[in-house]
Amino acid sequence: MLGGAGKRGAFSPTFADRGQHDTTPLADAMGVGTVCTMSGLPAGRSGDELPNWAVSSRPPEAQAILCYHWENVLIPFWQETVALAKENSVRIALELHGDQCVYNVPALLRLRDAIGPVIGATSILRTCTGWARTRS
Repeated sequence: MLGGAGKRGAFSPTFADRGQHDTTPLADAMGVGTVCTMSGLPAGRSGDELPNWAVSSRPPEAQAILCYHWENVLIPFWQETVALAKENSVRIALELHGDQCVYNVPALLRLRDAIGPVIGATSILRTCTGWARTRS
């Protein structure tokens, strides 16, 4: 997710933020109802430059990282993104991968509780289908 104005500034500069916000209206214009993406992974605290994937609330420092990820960066970013998706009648499907804030079903449900049902998950089978078809 791209660092930028407002609450998105805590994400590392990548194509994802600009791409997500450009892709959503384009998807609507093309009649595509769902955009697949990943949740993003911010730094461990404001001012850090590298993503920090905390998957446990231990040690105590990890609790502060998780709180910062969710309360200060992830939820505000996705609230803005979901508002754009609603404006364009587009749903969002997250790929649940490691090194992302939303990497499993409990994390997805936590995000949905915070921002609503416009966001869901895409199946890992979609990713594996090409590999599976090549096997004989």
